[in-house]
Amino acid sequence: MSLMCIVCRDPLTTNPSRLEEEIGAIGGAAAAAAVGGNTNEVLPVMVVTRCGHTYHEYCLTTWFNRHPIPRQECPFCKSSVKTNDYQKIYAVGDEETEEIVAATQGAANARSAELATLRDERTQIHVFLADSQKSLESEQLAHDILKFDFVLQQSELQSLKNEKETMTEQLAMVLTEIDDLKIQCEKLNTDNM
Repeated sequence: MSLMCIVCRDPLTTNPSRLEEEIGAIGGAAAAAAVGGNTNEVLPVMVVTRCGHTYHEYCLTTWFNRHPIPRQECPFCKSSVKTNDYQKIYAVGDEETEEIVAATQGAANARSAELATLRDERTQIHVFLADSQKSLESEQLAHDILKFDFVLQQSELQSLKNEKETMTEQLAMVLTEIDDLKIQCEKLNTDNM
């Protein structure tokens, strides 16, 4: 005896035909992304409502959301059932179920391995970012030191320019005095003659 989904009338151990059509319509990578992995690994998810009726999770969710105002009742007996107010079920004991369980476990293991890889990559990125931050801080410190040295050198240069201007003014005064002394000497020489 095979359990049937009350909404789509397909066996619960296979995906609903509408889901298979949608996967085929989107195709390739888009289909894999839409169902969370490899389209060959898409396994039926079976659920049971509080009233005991079984469905594909896809069919029940679609039925709940079919109308603008989501339904709040069992498709079969109309008893109150809220969206996501159901329990996933897993059949055991037959060959088909064992294949489903094995495939589900294989997919879970693959996802766990992928998750571990992603965690390792995240750790490597964090280490790289920490090293980059330290390097950036060192570069910033070196930049600040160079900037400080530059400001000091500019200050020294300005002091030297000011000193040069003062010395130039003093030299001009001394030259003026020398010129005055030369004129006085010439005058004295002219007067003595």
